Amino acid sequence: MGEIHSVAARGFGAAAETYAAARPEYPPAAVDAVVEAMALPAGHRVLELGAGTGTFTRALLERGVTVAALEPVRQMRAILAGRSPGVEIMEGSAESIGSPGEAFDAAVAAQAFHWFRFDEAVPEIARVLKPGGTLALVWNVRDERPAWVREITEIIEPYEEPGGVRVPRHRERRWREALEQRREFAPVSETEFGHPGQEMDLEGLVARVGSTSFIAELPAQDRATVDARVRALAERHAELRAARFTFPYVTEVYVYRRA
Repeated sequence: MGEIHSVAARGFGAAAETYAAARPEYPPAAVDAVVEAMALPAGHRVLELGAGTGTFTRALLERGVTVAALEPVRQMRAILAGRSPGVEIMEGSAESIGSPGEAFDAAVAAQAFHWFRFDEAVPEIARVLKPGGTLALVWNVRDERPAWVREITEIIEPYEEPGGVRVPRHRERRWREALEQRREFAPVSETEFGHPGQEMDLEGLVARVGSTSFIAELPAQDRATVDARVRALAERHAELRAARFTFPYVTEVYVYRRA
């Protein structure tokens, strides 16, 4: 596979099944906005970077978009293939796509762009896009207005540098700085969409936290500590003792245009 961040390779490889089961869908309005921004011509081809287990892939396919799904982690590609039979799946990374120049009309990355090595990935993405092609970046982001969601962040933050290796985070906005400092892409729009939230029970919440890359690769004892702390949230927050509750998100969409 293309060389990717070591924590992503180990964590997402170990937690691929959990990731597929525990991560939320994307709100239809956000997906529709991405497709509209792409302004796809007849015979189009869209590159999805870091397609993972295919959650955003399926949303695009449902809208008639022709997708080539690029995913470096073998375990995630296997789930993607099982969930979206017939879709074109490519092994590789954003830094080494392996396609001819100007092969795609648009590109999208959902929950993935912050993992890329920007100095290599940005020119490589520009290389495979046609002039004027759209690059859309999408993230489902935890809505931290409820106290218990903020406490989840507090639980996982101490593990964000496993073995002293910094884990890139969307909220740091380094991905945005990298795009703004380069000339391959020009910003078009940024929009925040409401998200209906993800319905789950307490064990589902444990799984959701466990699908985080740097939590998934923890030693068993540390992972058990994280799981126990997540379950203990129900002792302080009555809503988490309900049979089902909603994990809140907002969805951010950023659109850029290839120069």
